Amino acid sequence: MQLAGDGEPQLFEWHARHHDGSFFWVEVSMRRAAVGETDAIVVLARDISERKAAEAEKKTLLEQLNQSQKMESVGRLAGGIAHDFNNLLTPIIGFAELAAQEIPENGATKQRSTGSSKPLCGPRIWSTSF
Repeated sequence: MQLAGDGEPQLFEWHARHHDGSFFWVEVSMRRAAVGETDAIVVLARDISERKAAEAEKKTLLEQLNQSQKMESVGRLAGGIAHDFNNLLTPIIGFAELAAQEIPENGATKQRSTGSSKPLCGPRIWSTSF
């Protein structure tokens, strides 16, 4: 009020109370005015409850949009990682299948060409769980 009395216009938002006790938002504008030979302070109050509700809804929608964009980014990243991992596994699986085709059905392994009696490789158990 002091600033408005000094001639500087003031504009602020206020959480006011109705006669029934409920609260609502108002925008208050105060300005000094000369009415005849008397100085007065003109105060205007405007209900901005709808604007405040729209701002709150906009904020909520923006937060939801940001969250969905984050989820989309994580999905793209996961898809890219899965694609790269698949690219690494494809030749490994292909060579493993080729090697499996070369093993005879009776399970005997080939001997080294040096004439050694030791098998080239023995049976192994491979785990496929990750």
